[in-house]
Amino acid sequence: RNREVREAAWKAYADAFLGLRHTLAANYAGAVASSVFMARARGYASAAEAVLAVDALPRPILDTTIETVRRHLPIWQRYFRVRGQLLGVERMHGWDVSEMPIPRPGRPPAAPIAYNDGIEIIAQALAPLGEEYVGVMRRAVAERWIDPLPSEGKFNGAFSGGSYLTHPFLMLHWHGDIGSVSVLAHELGHSIHSYYTWKHQPYIYHDYTNFVAETMSNLHQFLLADYLLATNDDPDTLINVIEERMGYSVRYLFNMPLLARFELDAHAAVERGEALTADRLVDSMAALYQEAYGDAVEFDHGRMGITWAGYPHLYNPFYVFQYATGIAAAATLARQIREEGAPAIARLLRLIQAGASADSLDLLLDAGVDMRTSAPLDDAFALLSSYIDRLEAALTRR
Repeated sequence: RNREVREAAWKAYADAFLGLRHTLAANYAGAVASSVFMARARGYASAAEAVLAVDALPRPILDTTIETVRRHLPIWQRYFRVRGQLLGVERMHGWDVSEMPIPRPGRPPAAPIAYNDGIEIIAQALAPLGEEYVGVMRRAVAERWIDPLPSEGKFNGAFSGGSYLTHPFLMLHWHGDIGSVSVLAHELGHSIHSYYTWKHQPYIYHDYTNFVAETMSNLHQFLLADYLLATNDDPDTLINVIEERMGYSVRYLFNMPLLARFELDAHAAVERGEALTADRLVDSMAALYQEAYGDAVEFDHGRMGITWAGYPHLYNPFYVFQYATGIAAAATLARQIREEGAPAIARLLRLIQAGASADSLDLLLDAGVDMRTSAPLDDAFALLSSYIDRLEAALTRR
């Protein structure tokens, strides 16, 4: 809540990485060199093509994702300006751009949400998917597939796991806020996807690719937001819901695509025989953020440029862009469920029952989502733009 505390924490966090930038750059340069070597050893034209080939994804999928997000950067810049109004600051800075909602000055904290109440909210939000589907969720709760409470020694974050011939297991930390409800909905999306896949596929097809993995989890969150925005009229509640959605999207539909551009540039440099020094990596990341923020956020070259060092995701090359594609596929499915109802839901159920029985692009195409085009990402940004419209309206009413 205190902006000076946010600033000090943000600077200290970035400066710790800057202090180790040469070691971290050497680590990452080695990982990129390894990726490039393995691609060449296997006869691929680039590291990107080698990695994407594992899931039968053509290179244009990556390029289309990057360019579509880039085309929609003005939507992000508009949001950062509105967020500045929300926080009461004249000009946003890096410590105001958060992946978690920041308590607003002068506003009381939201009332805590009990775990069982959160379960009921999610059940209502998922009701359009049918009684059987919601029944799986209720079985997960009744049979204690979910470990929701913080405890000593429990690692941070949230995760859905399990194995073939078991039921899914789900771990999170329930803090009684709208973010906890959203995280639980997200992880239940993974768990129910796994449940249906394991139930309907033999072992050889029981898994599903990263490219499909984030679809159901994000769809759950979109349906949750639809439900909460439709059933609440209080401006503070609406702001909390929208800020959770936008904060999540800052991480996965803003930062992750920038990191995808960063790693693409890094691999291309090594493929040309160029060295990846700390300064080069910082400058590359800083240039991407400077373009993305425009004049909506004050710029700090070094601290924004070292952002890449805080993401271990980059050691799994060309993975991060698939967060954006997962959100995009979910946005299209959410729109189709709103517009079509039962036919869209039938296609969706085929998708989550299919596992790895066909290529990811074909499975999504059968579900009504053509990831070869920019249309799904356009759907996602249209949804974000509608959230910003509602955020502006709520600000004028509170």
